[in-house]
This record gives sequence, structure tokens and C-alpha cells, in this order.
Amino acid sequence: MGVKLNTPTGTSKGTVLFTTGGGGGPNWYDQNFTYGTLAVQDVVNGGFTTAQLNFWEPPTGFPTGGHFAGWLTGPGGPLALACRWATAAQWVHDNIANNTAFCATGNSGGSGAAAYAISHYGMGPVFNFLEETSGPPYARIDKGCTCEADFVMTTPCSNGIQFSECYQMDGNLYIDPAYSPTGDECSSAEASHSTTNDPTFLDDSIMGSNPLLAYPDTDIHFVFGSLDTGSADPQGMEWIDMITAKNGVPTVSCVADAPHMIADVQDGATTIANDIIASCHQ
Repeated sequence: MGVKLNTPTGTSKGTVLFTTGGGGGPNWYDQNFTYGTLAVQDVVNGGFTTAQLNFWEPPTGFPTGGHFAGWLTGPGGPLALACRWATAAQWVHDNIANNTAFCATGNSGGSGAAAYAISHYGMGPVFNFLEETSGPPYARIDKGCTCEADFVMTTPCSNGIQFSECYQMDGNLYIDPAYSPTGDECSSAEASHSTTNDPTFLDDSIMGSNPLLAYPDTDIHFVFGSLDTGSADPQGMEWIDMITAKNGVPTVSCVADAPHMIADVQDGATTIANDIIASCHQ
């Protein structure tokens, strides 16, 4: 994996991690989104060091024909594989942040990685603020993969419309390779609605395996795009509805013209940057 640093003029107020969706690559955050550079640069201009994470480097011996998915490349399952992001975040905290504020933002799978870090890897006390955008999508992997018709949920940005928690193509792209680069555990369950692997899927979910759900040291905020009709936001609500943070019950902001990739629109990128600048403090 790689880390791309940008530093402000003068003394840094803190360090902010930026992670893209899916498995954290192949592009850097500032290259992955139409206005990614704006979001990152605004945070730097606000006095913060930014650290973009990129996990797009296939491991030695990766099988021919296998599907590579960044930090979500298995075997092991998403919960175990999330240790990669948590380890990288801890390294940046210990080596770059220098006892200043430490915060993170991630879109979709990137928000999922941060959620795993605080709910299963004990990193709540490490983060002062999380800006979670379009997710986290791995709150209930069993629902995402089994795809029953009644696995639906409204969000604060869906105007009362219920959206499916089913992963559809994302199951093939990100959940299948988490179990095996050549496997189809999630996508086959989507097609057949088989519940055979539900215990494994649930255990590997953010909401599975006895998650920590109270984060008294971490402010958390969520941003959804009102044009996003996929599974990430309804999946995210499974977690949001169950957690408390330093700022109480987390709230969700809606960017009216934003799709799933929030920083693909200018006001989405500005919202992310402004939230971080306002809330990333010790």
C-alpha cells in the first residue's frame, strides 16, 4: 500500500486520512473523484496534513485470473482484511500526526474500513473525527449477499423511497474476492438467495461478531448523495441507527446533486472539506 502526503504552510493542526471506495484504489483520492483535488486542497489550506491511502498492489503469488480488490483481497473475509486499513491508519497516527488531531474520511468502502477500525479494532480513541460518506456498505453483509426482497431501508436522503440493501455487482467486485480471489460466495448467494453462508457473512459484517457501538472519543458525521440509489446508504443506516458517538447520535447530511461518489460534485467536495475543517480537533 502507499501513502501520499500533503502538508500545510506553518504548523499542522492535525492529520486527515482520505480513502476512496471499494478496496482503496487504484487511484488516489484526489485523482479518483472529479473534485477530489478540491476536497484535499481545501483541507490542506485549512491547516491540516492530508494522508491519502492507496492499497492497489497485488500480493506476491496472486492467482492468474483472480480478482484483485485492494484491501478487500482475500482470503480471510472483510472483517479480518480490514486490519490492513486499520494498520495503515495506526501507522500514520503514530508517525505523522505528532500528537495533533487525527481524523479520516472515506467514501463507500473507505467509510466501511473506518467503521471496522472503530467497531472491531479498538481505534475509537485514536480518531477525533470521522467524515463517513456513502456508507458504510458492509454493515450487514448477509443482507447484501442474500438479497431478499424485504431487505430494504429508507435513508434521510431518499425522500421516503426504500432502497435495496442488495449489493448486486458490488458483491462480485468486492465481497467475492474478500473470501477468495477466484470465488463467488456472495454473487452466487445473490443469484440463488441461499442462506448457507449467512452465518459467515453476518460474522464478517460491521454489525456482526460483537461490535463496539459506542464511541465516546470520536465525533462521527455522515454525508449521503440524494441521487445515490445503490445499497451503500441503506446498508449504512443499519450501523448509524445503532451507534452513539462523542457528538451524540450521528446525523446525516444530504448533498442534493451528489451521486454515490460524493466528491464528484463540487458542493459534495466542499461539504466534506468544510466538515473536516470544522470538526477535526482534539
